[in-house]
Amino acid sequence: MSTYLLKLEFLSPWHVGSGLSAGAFADLLVNKDDNQLPIVPGKTLKGILRDALAQADCFGWFDERAGIEQATEQRSTIAELLCGIPDQAANGQGCMTISSASLSAADKALFAANDNDKLLYLNYSQTQIDDKGCAKNMSLRSLEAVIPLTLYAELSFNPSPTNELLQELDYNRVVNTASQWLEKCLPLIRQLGAFRNRGFGDVVVTFEKQ
Repeated sequence: MSTYLLKLEFLSPWHVGSGLSAGAFADLLVNKDDNQLPIVPGKTLKGILRDALAQADCFGWFDERAGIEQATEQRSTIAELLCGIPDQAANGQGCMTISSASLSAADKALFAANDNDKLLYLNYSQTQIDDKGCAKNMSLRSLEAVIPLTLYAELSFNPSPTNELLQELDYNRVVNTASQWLEKCLPLIRQLGAFRNRGFGDVVVTFEKQ
């Protein structure tokens, strides 16, 4: 089965939150692996790919539709074919599987040595200002961000998806066409993570066959 390498090249600091805090150091921490190196969870990647696929499909960018119209009256189903149907895990699994994005092996070795991982992170603070130009009491907040880096995730196709629509289609045709769909929609992904309206998370996403 075909396997692809998804490349995330961040052009600005970025924050994909873990939901955790670190007391006085930061109210919002980024996702990290067991070695305290930054990652982007596969679930997050699948979500942004689903949105990009749905948007590109709505724009009419997909000429080849792998026979979808013969199996369903709905047009915008390519995102569901690849990424699954939300809230229908039992029979709505998509054919695409994505790992969490992480640093390359060489970068992992570099930053794991001699506590160099501390160089990966930045701390930003902000506070609310009242109408007199003074900081509001108890409004100071801080967040952890990651410096611009390149991360990689593995993208593959499930040999036995449970999506009911996929069972009505030529599955090999869907998988063979999926790379075309992905290539067309990836330019729509220009930012990733939180605080994008503040200049965080500018990214270029590409992929190649392994």
